[in-house]
Amino acid sequence: MKTLLLIDDDPSLLLLMTKQCEAAGYTVEPHSSAGALLGSWFTNPEKYAAIITDCEMPIHRGPVLAKALRRLGCITPIIMVSGHGDVFDRHQLDQWGITAYLPKPFDVPMIKALLDEVLV
Repeated sequence: MKTLLLIDDDPSLLLLMTKQCEAAGYTVEPHSSAGALLGSWFTNPEKYAAIITDCEMPIHRGPVLAKALRRLGCITPIIMVSGHGDVFDRHQLDQWGITAYLPKPFDVPMIKALLDEVLV
């Protein structure tokens, strides 16, 4: 089974995104803090097919988390999501080590299509 690491600081959005990813056929390990997510990834990095991170979080923004993971040697695809209407160009995403971007809100077919594309 493919496991996703998921982080969002908003508990209701974390639950919603967890259910959407599960409906798309994935096992999800949700986290509300970057420290917990990093701990899980560091313990068993091969377990995770992808990491999905919110862009705006109080302590560690998505780009900061992505750069930290890449510095630690993470080769797992990282998908950043945002509900703030942000627009990012490919160059910005590459600088942060982010594989793909998905605006919120998204539905099950959208996340499934993106994961199918990223995880080929």
